[in-house]
Amino acid sequence: MSQTTTTGTETMRLPATMKAWQWTTCSTTLEEAIQLNESVPLPTAKRPLASGESLIQVHAAALNQVDYKLAELPIVGRMAIPKPATPGLDFAGRVAEVGPDCDLTVGQMVFGKLEPKQQFGTLGEFIIGSKAGTVPMPDGISAEQAATLGVCGLVTYQCLAPNVKAGDRVLINGGSGGTGTFAIQIAKALGCYVTTTCSGKRPTVATMMHFLIPHSRKCSALQGSWGRRSHRLSPERCTYHSGKQLKPL
Repeated sequence: MSQTTTTGTETMRLPATMKAWQWTTCSTTLEEAIQLNESVPLPTAKRPLASGESLIQVHAAALNQVDYKLAELPIVGRMAIPKPATPGLDFAGRVAEVGPDCDLTVGQMVFGKLEPKQQFGTLGEFIIGSKAGTVPMPDGISAEQAATLGVCGLVTYQCLAPNVKAGDRVLINGGSGGTGTFAIQIAKALGCYVTTTCSGKRPTVATMMHFLIPHSRKCSALQGSWGRRSHRLSPERCTYHSGKQLKPL
C-alpha cells in the first residue's frame, strides 16, 4: 500500500516501506552488527511530521566517525538510541512530504544533517529533516557533493567564522582530512592567509584546496610528520613546535 503527497504542482507517491541498514545490538563493531532490512516502515509511520519538518527521500549520504562511534559506546549505544536504528547524519535528497509551517516544497532538492541519536538515519531511503538542519540544494552541485557538507562543513564554519577576520593568519593542522579540506576553503573565503600541515602521503589534496576557491589570500602547505619519518616544508624553511619539533630537510 502506498500514499500520495501533493504540494503545488509536485506529486510524489510514497511506498509503505523502505530499505534501510539497521542494527539492534552492537557488542563489537557497527560493521559487524549492521544488516540490510528491505521492509522498514517509513519514519512517518511512527509519528507525524512536526512544525517545519519534512520527509526526505535520500539520494546520497555521507558517513562520519560519529555515525559508528556512538553505536559502539556501551551506554549510549544501548540506551540512548532507539532500536532498531539506522546510522547516518549527512544527506542530500528530494522532499517527499512537508509538515506544517515548512518552507520547503514537495519535489525540491535539499541537503543537510540530522542530529545524533536518531533512530532513522541517512542509510535508509527516507528520513525526517528538521527545519534548522535542512536547506535547499544550490544549483551547480550534485547530491553526492552536497551530502558531504553537513557535519564537517558546519562544524568547521562554526569554529572559524566567529573567531577570524579578513587578514588573519590561520594554521590548519591536518589540511588533507575531512574537516581540514573544508577549513582551508572556508578560511580563504573569509579572507584569511592560510597555512596548513598534512602528511607526506597526501600533499596534493591540501595544495589543491588553494585553487578551489578563487581568492587573493595566500595558501601554503607544510608537508610533514612527527617521529622518525622525513618531512618537507614549503614554501619557506620554518620550525613548528607542538611537543615535537619539525625541522627542514
